Amino acid sequence: MGYDVQAVVAGDEVLRIASRELPGSAVIRLGQGLSMMPMTDELFGGVGKH
Repeated sequence: MGYDVQAVVAGDEVLRIASRELPGSAVIRLGQGLSMMPMTDELFGGVGKH
């Protein structure tokens, strides 16, 4: 069984700012100044609108 994760990994502040403009986004802190934003179907649909 496999699992495929599509996400953006970037600095905490960068993703925190981006998440304000993207409804339905979630930012998960990974440590060492990095965070991850999983790319859900809702985000894929909304990214092109901004």
